[in-house]
Amino acid sequence: MRFLILLLPSLLFAQNCAAQTYAMVLRGGRVMDPESNLDAVRNIGIRGKSIAAISTASLRGKIEIDATGLVVVPGFIDLHQHSQTPEAYRFKAMDGVTTALELEVGVSPVSEWYAARQGKSLIHFGASSGHIPARMSIMHDTGGLLPRDAAMNRPATADEQRTIASLVEKGLDEGGLGMGMGITYTPTATPEEILDLFYLAAKFKRPVFVHARENGNPIQTLQEVIADAAASGAPLHIVHINSIAMDKTPKHCACSTARGPAGLTSPRKPTRTRRA
Repeated sequence: MRFLILLLPSLLFAQNCAAQTYAMVLRGGRVMDPESNLDAVRNIGIRGKSIAAISTASLRGKIEIDATGLVVVPGFIDLHQHSQTPEAYRFKAMDGVTTALELEVGVSPVSEWYAARQGKSLIHFGASSGHIPARMSIMHDTGGLLPRDAAMNRPATADEQRTIASLVEKGLDEGGLGMGMGITYTPTATPEEILDLFYLAAKFKRPVFVHARENGNPIQTLQEVIADAAASGAPLHIVHINSIAMDKTPKHCACSTARGPAGLTSPRKPTRTRRA
């Protein structure tokens, strides 16, 4: 399926006026708009930076594009974009992505990150308040996007944890879309440190975007963050489970499966043994 991406905020409906001449008309495309559930062949009239008409009637435009056989949609949102540079935004736009979000690692300071892009970015952008960059800053880690030494090699002191949390909170207050957390990259962050941060995210009613801890046991990895979300009430988005999970999961699964009717699988009932 081929797409024609409209680099516009949304598909804004307006009254049809076939007699008008529009700056641009897209003819005969399959128009899909998730907000209104429209999915039909339409003609689109564009005036300035807005969609002025979406119509079954024929429209006239100074520029007319035959969109027959193409899907016309609002721009796509990329929830996982680490490269937040003008060059990356250009490539994203050419792929039809109109919003690129840095949610897993996040950024810090958030206000400076937004200010550096405001009014200059080709596409929309956004980021979470990142635990990783905050931890790197406070612990004087020499890494770039990810930790290289202190933030991953030693536990944070109680004072450092409080300062890290304050920096993350400042980022949430400055408009961070949630809290970014890559526990696998900060393995010395204790379960207590991580839980405290979940409570902080819950205070702002923001989600936690997490790359789960790598400890060789994917079940324990999931249990940590799911339990933290349940205890704190913070929404949880598990961005990554490590690549070993597929291989390790059967070894840590408490039940096996049996072949059921029509090829379906169902859990086996546990077998009880008598004590001698």
